[in-house]
Amino acid sequence: MQEAYRNLIVPDAHVALARQITDTLAPVGGASMYTTGLSPDGTAPATHWISSGFIDADYAQLLPLLEWTQDEEGNWIKTVVSAGYPQVIFDLYVAAIQVPDEDPVDPGFTVEDVTAMLDASDVTLEEPFAAMSRMGLQMVQVEEVLIGP
Repeated sequence: MQEAYRNLIVPDAHVALARQITDTLAPVGGASMYTTGLSPDGTAPATHWISSGFIDADYAQLLPLLEWTQDEEGNWIKTVVSAGYPQVIFDLYVAAIQVPDEDPVDPGFTVEDVTAMLDASDVTLEEPFAAMSRMGLQMVQVEEVLIGP
């Protein structure tokens, strides 16, 4: 299996769908994706979720890919390298959960939901902390629980 590096940041409103899709279409690493919460000040609740590392190359090709550069004033300019393939993602998901010789399965979401998730996501080749800094996000800090006397 070939792998490709991606840094993926998904808004909280779309993380359940992102997890559902990656769990099904990228089962080797999908179950551990989007487990780190982010927020503007590092406190809960998370406003975004991040997953960074190597994923299946075939799955990576279905996702959008963005590049960001700064202009002279320091404003971030987005270049869409690839817009992603929401219809293909939707079709592959439905095919993966469909039981042969049974009635068509309702996945519980639409291709429009997949499109909205991809449009709202930040998928780059950046290192995680560079992307987080660009977006003004920090890791959500979990309170330490001390056990014992």
